[in-house]
Amino acid sequence: MGGGMGGGANGCGMGGGRGGGSSPQESRPGDWTCSSCGKVNFSNHAKCSQCGASGLNQTRVGQRPGDWICQSCGDLVFASKSNCKMCGAAKPSAMQDPQQAAFAAMMAS
Repeated sequence: MGGGMGGGANGCGMGGGRGGGSSPQESRPGDWTCSSCGKVNFSNHAKCSQCGASGLNQTRVGQRPGDWICQSCGDLVFASKSNCKMCGAAKPSAMQDPQQAAFAAMMAS
């Protein structure tokens, strides 16, 4: 038969383990667990969908050294990126690679 991790009867319309159904929700990079109530929130949620607590400064699933949390929308952004993929906000200057920051300063003058 079709050797995959099939879910429903026809396997259509369900993607990435984040759809409905009774199977446990799989965490993806950037998702976060609220430190106030324990609810797992999707990466694009700036606030907890259950209690409304802020997602800023929460540890994210799959977060690696140098990755950063966008201060505009709360999304996890990989260290190699200088802008947020969700909202386009620039990486905070305090988190810039020293060589990158020096280059940006040189270009600005």
